[in-house]
Amino acid sequence: MSTRPKRIRWLVLAGTILGMNFPCVTGPVGSSARAEEVRRITVEDVRFWAKPDYTRVVLDLSAEARYEVHELAADPAASKPLRIYIDIRETQIPSQMRTTMPVKDSLVTTIRMSQFDDRTARIVLDLKGHVRADVFALPDPYRIVMDLRNGVDGSAPAEKPARAVKDPSSDSVSIAQSAGLKIRRIVIDAGHGGKDPGAIGHKGLREKAVALALARKLREAIKRDLKLEAVLTRDQDEFLPLEERTAKGEALKGDLFVSIHLNANPQRHVSGIATYSLNFTYSDEESRIVAARENQMSEDKMSDLEVILGDLARTELINESSLLAPLVQKSIIKSVRKIAPDAKDLGAKHAPFFVLTANMPSVLIEASFITNPTEAKRLRDEKYQEAVARGIAEGIHRYINTLRHIGVE
Repeated sequence: MSTRPKRIRWLVLAGTILGMNFPCVTGPVGSSARAEEVRRITVEDVRFWAKPDYTRVVLDLSAEARYEVHELAADPAASKPLRIYIDIRETQIPSQMRTTMPVKDSLVTTIRMSQFDDRTARIVLDLKGHVRADVFALPDPYRIVMDLRNGVDGSAPAEKPARAVKDPSSDSVSIAQSAGLKIRRIVIDAGHGGKDPGAIGHKGLREKAVALALARKLREAIKRDLKLEAVLTRDQDEFLPLEERTAKGEALKGDLFVSIHLNANPQRHVSGIATYSLNFTYSDEESRIVAARENQMSEDKMSDLEVILGDLARTELINESSLLAPLVQKSIIKSVRKIAPDAKDLGAKHAPFFVLTANMPSVLIEASFITNPTEAKRLRDEKYQEAVARGIAEGIHRYINTLRHIGVE
């Protein structure tokens, strides 16, 4: 049995870890019964995405592993920079893998890999200066994620955020005001893709294809109707892991993040449209099922993800998202009922979705049930797709107008 996942945060400043009093931090530990399996763990890939004040590094492993994160002070005499390194136990680095990866952004110069000893793989990040680091592991497949952000001052990281409110309120508005949002670029995330088809619907309709069609139509609607920039996390049939979707959203410097999906249910009569924002509780049992499916993990692992998301998410962005979600939901329903009067409104909901942790207000839309014969037929119709896209764009427009009304824009 492994321990609950530990999400690690610290600020590296002049070679000192602030805010925590320990020489190293440790990730999940496998049981002795799995020792033979653990010895065969390998580093399968190292991926990164970078923008001026944010870098995400992902270490793909062949199985769950024990890991420790350390920091090393800069050593000017030896021409060594400030460094973070992670030791992954009982793990090998394949001989054919690159040992040095230049990053050259404002936070990280180089990622270096070496076999520290026969049973320990070491990955080193050479830093340019102060950073705030978040380190956590995700399952299925197992990978270790390192998020680095600009450490702009010498203060310790903020305390774990309070749980978000369930509905928009005056608190949401005041937070949005203080944030000073400027909405200029919308990042549109078409769910699934490539080897991940998503839900398979009536007569073989695939979620990944419909989600991409909706995303492309939404891009055009935003450009045409709102005169704003709109960019896609994927514009073809390609697979993107969840961590790459949020990293791309940040690397693209988005101001809003909209993830598009289709719902599914074994009971073919179930129908409706819902818009989700991030929270650490569930609106209902259906929300729990949807979140587990879209997070690509079993329901029994969701509690572990809730721990991670509870530390990663920023309360003000959760509240801003809870303001955005009902506006988008109402606008979609209004738009699609012009051509489908019986479209069912499932409302604005909330659940812990990893893809909604991008550093901007974010919503996830379940734009009809692909398993419902009537809704599947509608989803194949370009007019219905356009109605959904126009509704999302109108919801974003209403959100921007709300911010302008309270003096943000």
